Amino acid sequence: MSFFKKNTLAMNSQADPFYIIVDKDLDAMVLDFFDSMTKANYCHPFSGLELEGKIKVYQHMLEKITSLAGA
Repeated sequence: MSFFKKNTLAMNSQADPFYIIVDKDLDAMVLDFFDSMTKANYCHPFSGLELEGKIKVYQHMLEKITSLAGA
C-alpha cells in the first residue's frame, strides 16, 4: 500500500489529506515508476545539507509555485 499527501492549499478542508493506493497491481506500477525515475540521468541524490542549500537558492521560485497552487 502507498500513500501520497495532497496539496492541502488546493483541497476541500473536509477531504482526506492523503491519496491511498490499495490495489497491489497499481501500487507496483507506481513504485516501479518512481524506481525507474530515480535511476534516470535527470535525478540526482542530495544530502540534507545539499538540499538545504538548493532550497535557499530556489526559495523564491518554490514560494511562488506553492502560492500559485493554492490560488
